[in-house]
Amino acid sequence: MKLVVAMFGALLLAILPIIPAYAITYSIDQIEAYQHVVEPNDQMYMFKYTDSAVADNLTFSLYSSNSTLLATTTPYVYHTQGIAVAYFPAASAPIWLNAISVNMTGAFGSTVSSTVSSWSTSTTVYDTSVALTIRVLYLAGIFSTAWPATLTKTDGNGIVTLSDTGETYFVNTLPNLKNVCPALFATVINQPVPQIRTQNTTAATASDARLVGTPFDTTGIANFLGTSRMWANAIVWCGFWLCLDAALIWKMKATRIALFVFGFAMIGGAITGFMGMLAGVLVGLLGGISLVFAFMWKGAT
Repeated sequence: MKLVVAMFGALLLAILPIIPAYAITYSIDQIEAYQHVVEPNDQMYMFKYTDSAVADNLTFSLYSSNSTLLATTTPYVYHTQGIAVAYFPAASAPIWLNAISVNMTGAFGSTVSSTVSSWSTSTTVYDTSVALTIRVLYLAGIFSTAWPATLTKTDGNGIVTLSDTGETYFVNTLPNLKNVCPALFATVINQPVPQIRTQNTTAATASDARLVGTPFDTTGIANFLGTSRMWANAIVWCGFWLCLDAALIWKMKATRIALFVFGFAMIGGAITGFMGMLAGVLVGLLGGISLVFAFMWKGAT
């Protein structure tokens, strides 16, 4: 038995020198908190880290002041230096300026902790965009030294933007970066914003206003029908000439004359400007149809 113990001890002493010692090779260098990033009152927490071993299993866990887990995130790619981000839309953002702590867990479950070291003072999305643009270019310069790659480029006018490698890294790390910080990119394709054109009814409104308080004021009719005064004008205009034409047809049997009268009356009413544009178009169209029928009429009158 003693011989077995002695042999085991000798074997243990022989292999101890070749067992690697696993030390924590990573640290949280800085935690920055930003507000109004993509939308007002949203929040983004950016963790800058150093990892001399370039481990590929770093995890950042964000906790509130009462130790509630808010989010977990991992870096997009792993280098000796880099950043990771936790983003919260405005609807789910934690209390701003509240005590936030972050645990970074790496190889074999070893954890380092830190707290927010920098709170953004920006009050608008634009201010945050400017601050983030400056910060990202600064980090890109640092990472260009630590990585085997260059993350920035300078054009002929001396303007510094992200290189292709820089774009790939930061776009996949920071939310909606091309819209948040367009100045970081040499070429930005903006989605066109559709322009909604509004109808200018100034002339019609002014013409209609001249009728207010006169015998031709249709305010009461408009209120009764639950519509605008300009639509009421169109209804009254059409109704008057329909009644007149009905009398011509009934009393004089002058159908063709009635069609001509109605057609010219409708077109005349459309161009007077006291009814809305849409109503005027419809009334004018009705007048045009009436004239077409008048010219095509084959009756006795």
